[in-house]
Amino acid sequence: MTVKFLSRYTEQRLPRVITTIWPKDTYASGDRIPTDFDLDEGATSIVSDVYDAEGGSDWMDDWSNEITQVDASLSENRVPVLDQYVAVAWARKQVKSAELASRNGFDGSKKLLSDFPLQTAVKVLTQRANLFAVYGKGGIKGLFNAPVLEEASSYNPYTANPETIRSFITQQFSDIQFTNNVEEASEQMPDTVDLPSRMFRVMYDSLIVNTETNIILWIKKNYPFIKNINFSGLLNSEMLERFGVNAPGTNRDMMVIYKKDPFYLSRQSSKVIPYDVEKTGTKYQVIYSMVNGATNIHQPDWIKRTTFPKG
Repeated sequence: MTVKFLSRYTEQRLPRVITTIWPKDTYASGDRIPTDFDLDEGATSIVSDVYDAEGGSDWMDDWSNEITQVDASLSENRVPVLDQYVAVAWARKQVKSAELASRNGFDGSKKLLSDFPLQTAVKVLTQRANLFAVYGKGGIKGLFNAPVLEEASSYNPYTANPETIRSFITQQFSDIQFTNNVEEASEQMPDTVDLPSRMFRVMYDSLIVNTETNIILWIKKNYPFIKNINFSGLLNSEMLERFGVNAPGTNRDMMVIYKKDPFYLSRQSSKVIPYDVEKTGTKYQVIYSMVNGATNIHQPDWIKRTTFPKG
């Protein structure tokens, strides 16, 4: 006699749940742009007091009565604040089904399907904040399009040898150094280089001549003020064009060099804020919000963006 079973009795379930993999929110999370998560929901702008030094000293002889003076001007810097919202809703039937499942022995330690929309709500808010930090929105600028030092280079690192790629990168440090008239070893120098993902791969795979050292490690060793060399797909030409930083068909990747220090650039944001569950008819809804300030560039001459032909 053949023994037969209902299919549910011969299934073996995986102990894990397969979910969407989200990109890291590296710019909005504070990993790259210094960020304070203390922004109030009611804020419409973020205001910084700005002091600019005026005047300087001069050489004088013993009998001079005219002494040069210094002073400081005071002004305000404002960046706008934008609010974003997202809602998660359940039908009354879904709520009652969850209650029934619990009575029928559903293991409450497992993730309910309803938990994932809540997690998704948080992620879509932080993902949008991440894009806002670098691309801005409308007339509001982000790190990738705010007024800073800029260069549109004809150099193509994707067709070059390791020696010239190394020189191309280090020249960017020199440009910031000469613009601000500082020593290269100064603590004021930038400490972070963000590269398009495909250029990072080229630099990682390319060895300096007669060494076993790739370009990335060589730069960190010989330019010790550089602490971070990162990569991001947001710097690839396709994304820059999609979000309006570059015009369509420009076909140029971007590199950004800056100092990860709130004295140079910063952001203010709130945490994701959940509201109470609302009931409308047969629907239950919870609303999440997040308040985001625009990326605040405090020292534009200490940040440099360079574009070049894409790989």
